[in-house]
Amino acid sequence: MGLKLVTPPSVEPITLSEAKLHLRVIQDNEDALIESLITAAREYCEDFQNRAYVEQTWKLTFDEWPEFPFELPKPPLIGVEKIEYKDDEGNVTEWDDDNYVVDEYSFLPRVALADDYTIPNDNLYPVSAIQVTYEVGYEPDDSGESIDYTVNIPEKVKAAMKLLIGHWHKHREAVETQGSIPKPLKLAVHALLMQDRVVPL
Repeated sequence: MGLKLVTPPSVEPITLSEAKLHLRVIQDNEDALIESLITAAREYCEDFQNRAYVEQTWKLTFDEWPEFPFELPKPPLIGVEKIEYKDDEGNVTEWDDDNYVVDEYSFLPRVALADDYTIPNDNLYPVSAIQVTYEVGYEPDDSGESIDYTVNIPEKVKAAMKLLIGHWHKHREAVETQGSIPKPLKLAVHALLMQDRVVPL
């Protein structure tokens, strides 16, 4: 089984102005640094929770037809775009979505077989023959004039990110050398993120 990011987030859970307000930074000469810290904090928190915060597309692959139902990593799920299979000659075919149903209510979303399904009997490509493309992230709010991608992201996630951003901004050398996070800070961040964490199998 493989998992690959296809389309990364187009925005971050915390804006530059929110981060600067938290850091009490007024000048603009550190904007690039702060933006990189926002991304690093989001990646750290997502990796710890095994979740996705802002809309992004992933591809889950199997070498052969998986046992149904199977789980989709990186919740919450927005939707399954398509399931494809590759034959031994390298031809990729989309599997009709009438063959499966998506359970988006479970803690980890699942894909199950429909009542009336057909599994193709084509000889499959040796590796990553079954490809599931799906979108994850907290649903954006598009009721206004512009899309707000962050409105539904839990505040405890944003609080954990701000703790990390504040620490990395203050301790530049630790950021540059990818030094370890102090234990008290790590405990505080993990306490905010632990409740909704998806524990990897």
